[in-house]
Amino acid sequence: MNVEEGLQTKIRDFKVAGQFSRSEDFYKNKFFELASAKVQEKLYIKEDIEAAAKNLLIYLQNDGFVNAKLSRVYASTDRDEPEKGILVIQLEEGEQVKISGIEYKGVSPENLEKAAAAA
Repeated sequence: MNVEEGLQTKIRDFKVAGQFSRSEDFYKNKFFELASAKVQEKLYIKEDIEAAAKNLLIYLQNDGFVNAKLSRVYASTDRDEPEKGILVIQLEEGEQVKISGIEYKGVSPENLEKAAAAA
């Protein structure tokens, strides 16, 4: 068996586009923070890139952007220079949901006081 590996592809160009409230650099850094160790080293591994994008979406939803979505995750290589990976994430953050209060219904005053004391 004769295997020829070819060139290893690195992520050279990375853009975050769309509608979001924080800087593009914030999202680039968060993406790499949530990515596998190999992607953090800027190695182009398509499945790991897609997993990191999903992790970014979950991070946003846990941060109150419950309607956040990734419209597009585009990962490819430069046709003329296959060692150069290209990554584009289209992010639609949406509104951040903030809880203004909690209302207890059907709770006795004694249990309500216990719950407030425990918080």
